Amino acid sequence: MTCCKAGRVAVGLSCERMDQMCCAWHRIAGAFKLRGLPVLSKFAEHLLDACAWPLADVFWPFNAAGESSALALACASRYRAISTEAERLAFRSTVVASTSPEFVAVFDVLCKAAPLRL
Repeated sequence: MTCCKAGRVAVGLSCERMDQMCCAWHRIAGAFKLRGLPVLSKFAEHLLDACAWPLADVFWPFNAAGESSALALACASRYRAISTEAERLAFRSTVVASTSPEFVAVFDVLCKAAPLRL
């Protein structure tokens, strides 16, 4: 697994193990207790975008920490930003291949609920 130090620092979380590889799930659990869901969603977005982590690599620590809902919010946001239906289907296929059925169910609900929000 790639080190997520840059991702943690980018969203205001400290890196206590600068010489070691990522122990992201510990950081995710701690960040949720201290700063909540918005910070975790930004962290997920940063790992996916700026750090270019594959979705499967981001899913593992979020799921292990019991905070996959933050990743689902980030994925739903990415999905809504995609303009063409073909690209949306390709992104959903990536989500299905990289995550669990439970995650996909939450992702689908968030994507369908988005147009209903004002």
